[in-house]
Amino acid sequence: MIIRTLFLKFLNLLILFPGIVYLIVEKWLKRKIGTTDKYVLSLSVVCLIGSIVHMDPYFFGIAGISLLAVFQVFIETKSANLIRAELLKKKFLICTLIVIPVLEEFIFRYMIYRLLLSREIPEHFYVILSSLTFAFLHYYKLKEKSFYKFVFGVVLAVIFLLSKNLFMTIFVHIAFNVLVYLIKYTESYQGFE
Repeated sequence: MIIRTLFLKFLNLLILFPGIVYLIVEKWLKRKIGTTDKYVLSLSVVCLIGSIVHMDPYFFGIAGISLLAVFQVFIETKSANLIRAELLKKKFLICTLIVIPVLEEFIFRYMIYRLLLSREIPEHFYVILSSLTFAFLHYYKLKEKSFYKFVFGVVLAVIFLLSKNLFMTIFVHIAFNVLVYLIKYTESYQGFE
């Protein structure tokens, strides 16, 4: 019983700090796959852990969306070189504009909220904790620029608290990423690895 309790606490720690999973995946895979793929894989693992620990029905929808990235990787390895270059561009867009926001919102808004709610922790603490963990995950790549991720996390957490609707925060997150993409990448496509 003690081992099970400790194991569940460890898994909950991974849910609260998915950056730990990212660091493990990055160390384990090194340069075998790109940064975006490692990030999606890490978020998918955290979603799987959280869904198993909390027996969450939302997982199947989230898993279906995250399987898009796995399907794309499979197509890339089996397709001709001409198609491959185009798919790499599309994969970057699908991952950064759809898959990653869905996985992040599932973890940082929904799973953390449920985890804290089950322990009767006040909602304002949820806003701070989910925003800090959201910024922490982005700190690895963005360093000091991750402060705006904290502010964005606060906005998303407040939207979630007011609406209690995960799809609302997913929509806002996707819209934000599309806006950033339009500002940053439309002049000349510079995608990740």
